[in-house]
Amino acid sequence: MKESFDKSIAREKYQEISKYLQSNFDVPENMFDTAVYKVCQERGFDGKAVLAQGDIGRKLKQHEVEPYMKRCSYLAPRLKLEPKKVEVEKAKVERARVQQKTVNIEIIP
Repeated sequence: MKESFDKSIAREKYQEISKYLQSNFDVPENMFDTAVYKVCQERGFDGKAVLAQGDIGRKLKQHEVEPYMKRCSYLAPRLKLEPKKVEVEKAKVERARVQQKTVNIEIIP
């Protein structure tokens, strides 16, 4: 069931989902709105209402909105959200430090 939002709630949801995506996933800039739409669908929100209050909703002209929303709704199920690779790199560095410390401990008599 999709919830309907007034503009202020939709704007808050857009900002919340944007922060969530930026901090947790590597999303290409040209697919960001589609990712927002996908997260809205997963959480049961009205993706079109949320996107309309986002950055793109203010940039598009009235006749451009509907085709853009159709594009987002078409691509959203096909979009794979990849976790940020920065976290993976941090984990590798941390693991290397632990292994290095272990090696150093074994070398010292």
